[in-house]
Amino acid sequence: MAYTGRFGQSEDFRREELIRKIEHSVESLTLQELEALYYDMSTKNCLNTSLPWGTFTVNILGSLLIGLLVGFVSKGVLPPEMKLLLVTGFCGGFSD
Repeated sequence: MAYTGRFGQSEDFRREELIRKIEHSVESLTLQELEALYYDMSTKNCLNTSLPWGTFTVNILGSLLIGLLVGFVSKGVLPPEMKLLLVTGFCGGFSD
């Protein structure tokens, strides 16, 4: 009966382990993902609906930004390499 496994752990230990896992997950987020998480959490505090307004807002903003960047590249304002970097990198991480 020496093995207790997870069933023998106290509630405090399991809570601390969960908090460590959440902190590690948040630390590994990119800047764009943190921005999206911020928008999602801030809209949830303002609106009490079942629709995820934060996700909706981030996706609309990401789509608008992608359209602007593609337009700038097609007009020659930005080089084509910047399109790849900004559209797939920044906007992809932002609206992920």
